[in-house]
Amino acid sequence: MNVLHCNTMIIRAFQISFVFLRFLVLHRFGKYKKLSFGERLRIVCEKLGLTFIKIGQILSMRYDLINKSDAESLQKLLDRVAPLSWETIENILDREYPEGYTKVFKTFEKEPLGSASVSQVHKAMLHDGTVVAVKLKRPNVDEFIAHDIAIMRVLARIGWLLSKKLRIIQVMDTVSSFEDWLSRDIDFEQEVQNLNIVREQYAFARTPLQSNLGRGFFPKGYVEHSTPNSIVMDFVDGVPFSKAHTVIDDPRYDIKKSIRTFMVVGVY
Repeated sequence: MNVLHCNTMIIRAFQISFVFLRFLVLHRFGKYKKLSFGERLRIVCEKLGLTFIKIGQILSMRYDLINKSDAESLQKLLDRVAPLSWETIENILDREYPEGYTKVFKTFEKEPLGSASVSQVHKAMLHDGTVVAVKLKRPNVDEFIAHDIAIMRVLARIGWLLSKKLRIIQVMDTVSSFEDWLSRDIDFEQEVQNLNIVREQYAFARTPLQSNLGRGFFPKGYVEHSTPNSIVMDFVDGVPFSKAHTVIDDPRYDIKKSIRTFMVVGVY
């Protein structure tokens, strides 16, 4: 570990400690004392960035670990991450497509469709007229996550030594599992391959033997246009998780049939 890397780790560790103390320990002495735990935890995740936003997103769906109102506060992290500027996006495109991204895309919309902790999605069109969604990885994601995971390992080790509860829930194994999951989440080359595998599985599953399956559309991943930091796939209009009620309450949708379809495709 070089000196620069060590200094970066120390600065980041102090940043994490300060934010946790301010919003989760000493909050009752400041202007955040009236906020719920969920709101304060959401602020912590937003201020600490990518890795912690991911943790918040996971917790937002774990009603077994936190109460419903706190989970709903964290659900704001699912699709409300501050977007990258067009200048940053253009720099990413220039880096990923050195021959010129305009040779790949006939049009490319500057306004993002969505912005998440790891990536940002834009609508574009290929030169053959195909409308696609382009998922671009945020700058320095891999290095940033590596730093945070290393710090989390140290904190988890300290917690394991000092807390019986943390030993019971095997906090060290939890950090390792989170690291494995996050590594898969940022592996864009594998993700674009997975898109096509699922698409093929659906085509195979929807045979006369499975005629009760719902009609679904699984986007194609364009391997030839994708890179380690960008995924080009079919554009599909959808409903974000935070607005799932608009589909659940709509009689035009058969939710049970949709779930059955995706489960069968997963088996194949």
